[in-house]
Amino acid sequence: MERLSFNGGGRYDGLEASIHIARYLLAKNHCSQRRVLDIACGEGYGSRMLKDWGATEVHGVDISEEALTNARRNFAGDGIEFLRSSGEDLLSLLAGKGFDLIVSLETIEHLQSPETFLGNLRSLLNPGGTIIISCPNDWWYFPTEGERNPYHLRKYHFDEFREMTESILGPAVSWMLGAPTFGFLNTVRSAVPEASAACSQMSMMETKEMSLAQLVPAEPDAGPRDENASYFVGIWGQQTLPISETAALLPLSMDAFKKGVFQGHFTEQETVRNELHATTSRVAHLEEQVKQAELKSRDLESEQRRQGLLRRATLAENKLLHDTVHQLRIQLKDTQAELAMQRQQWTELEQHELHIVYNRYVRLRRMVPPGLLRAARAVRNLIRGNAR
Repeated sequence: MERLSFNGGGRYDGLEASIHIARYLLAKNHCSQRRVLDIACGEGYGSRMLKDWGATEVHGVDISEEALTNARRNFAGDGIEFLRSSGEDLLSLLAGKGFDLIVSLETIEHLQSPETFLGNLRSLLNPGGTIIISCPNDWWYFPTEGERNPYHLRKYHFDEFREMTESILGPAVSWMLGAPTFGFLNTVRSAVPEASAACSQMSMMETKEMSLAQLVPAEPDAGPRDENASYFVGIWGQQTLPISETAALLPLSMDAFKKGVFQGHFTEQETVRNELHATTSRVAHLEEQVKQAELKSRDLESEQRRQGLLRRATLAENKLLHDTVHQLRIQLKDTQAELAMQRQQWTELEQHELHIVYNRYVRLRRMVPPGLLRAARAVRNLIRGNAR
């Protein structure tokens, strides 16, 4: 569960209560008379615990305004202040302030710039102060590259988490693993803490402190390791206080034990994992479809450009032909007009020459004596008659 809700809706989840309280218990022995910064405080239950464990003041910081509104409504009080920040801009938000204890639980996996965030923690820590950072082992919950918590920007192996944090904060004084527990509890018969059927998550604040517990050795190859722990924890500062194991225990009846308290959670998680896998597959399929569509679109655009160029070339050629035809028609018209004029001139010239010849003939004929003309006609007729 990404964030516990205390707004009155939903049922009480004891398993989630135990894992969230177990992480905050890491800071309990470091709170007394200290000024504390609680980063990614969510709805503020942890800030309230830190104050109740002896902190002089607690500044809870979260990016969600909705969570901070619920935090102010449910867990505000003297010495507790809730502020909005993304984590990377802590220095500008808390300029001039220093803290003796900085708690950052399940924060680093959400950040765009974890190195900037870690540098801010180092700058905000007072001399002799303590920093506690936890990081989920998402590679156990989401074991393949394609699977991931949709709220997390990065998955860390333990070595990656240690290398990055120590590159900014220096060597940690302690490295711890968060893991589920199994065992048996001796409790007073009439004093077993139990939430009612209609209660909300607020019931987790009614914890009961225990003084005696023994950590039994794990069975062979069954204890938590880097690769199969639920989360990792690093602690930085002067080791003036002993580092001890802590636990938040959830009492169970044998019936609940037989049914399996983890069963519902892992069923839900398996459902989420399957949904994520299916969504990842759909995304990959859609990405491939988009890729193919983009390739086809580019091919069509290239073909459109080619057709466009061809069309423009055809239009230009057609215009050139139209212009040529127009010029040829003009030349034809001019040539036809010139031809007509030349024919007119030729006709006029022929007529003129014929007129001249005719006039010459008339004048010559008039110069021949009539008797000679009659003799010439007689000779012509005689020749024609002989020719027949």
